[in-house]
Amino acid sequence: MDSKLNIFPALAFVDIETTGSHFERDRITEIGIKTLDNHEIHVWESLINPQTFIPQNIQRLTGISPRMVENQPCFSDLAQELKRELEGKIFVAHNARFDYGFIKASFKRIGIEFKLKVLCTVKLSRLLFPDQARHNLDTLISTHGLKVTARHRALGDADLLLQFWRICESKFGSERLNEVINQLIGNPSLPPNVDKDLIDSIPDAPGCYIFYGENKTPLYIGKSISLRSRAMGHFQGALTHRKEMKLSLQARDIDWIETSGELGGINS
Repeated sequence: MDSKLNIFPALAFVDIETTGSHFERDRITEIGIKTLDNHEIHVWESLINPQTFIPQNIQRLTGISPRMVENQPCFSDLAQELKRELEGKIFVAHNARFDYGFIKASFKRIGIEFKLKVLCTVKLSRLLFPDQARHNLDTLISTHGLKVTARHRALGDADLLLQFWRICESKFGSERLNEVINQLIGNPSLPPNVDKDLIDSIPDAPGCYIFYGENKTPLYIGKSISLRSRAMGHFQGALTHRKEMKLSLQARDIDWIETSGELGGINS
């Protein structure tokens, strides 16, 4: 295959810095995006005023101080521009649930729906390099010789993901990577008898969930640190596993209860 032939959709390599690890309580302080589209790179970055305190340990890690962000736009000021920047692209991030969860929660707080296909480079690394013991970003840097420009700054870390992608493409080829994208993102087989709007409303939050059949008969009860991801995992499994396919076909309704923190929802 011609190496210049573009077979991928536009890929937005995204990294964020935040005031902490909980996307409901903490806020974003910086977003960096490097988009790869038809072999061209587009860069978008911005510091963001989180309108809340930045803990000292976070300041030491990222180098982002309250003074740096006090005159920067808040998320709502940048929301429409950011949405346009990401629309129609695959959202690529390391531990993608963190970055995507923060950005999605930030949009939700100002009444904007945000939904993209998401590719996690941790999962990508695990799939392509199964013999590698660890898959955190520092391990990828040392294992693959990635060039660090600004570690723990959003655009610098986004660039590391782009570098990793190019190494994967060079090693495995575009066709293999396209297969991997489809495998990791997938097209879930949504339950035919459950309203799609209900499925779309399942939150990215910890909690318990229940699948109901006819006459409100419970079919399956589970718990997870990410209700939406876990439920979608059942639907994705319906493509290849008989048990999940049966559950998908029998389901008539889904209900859930969010818990206050990660301890309340443990992967089932």
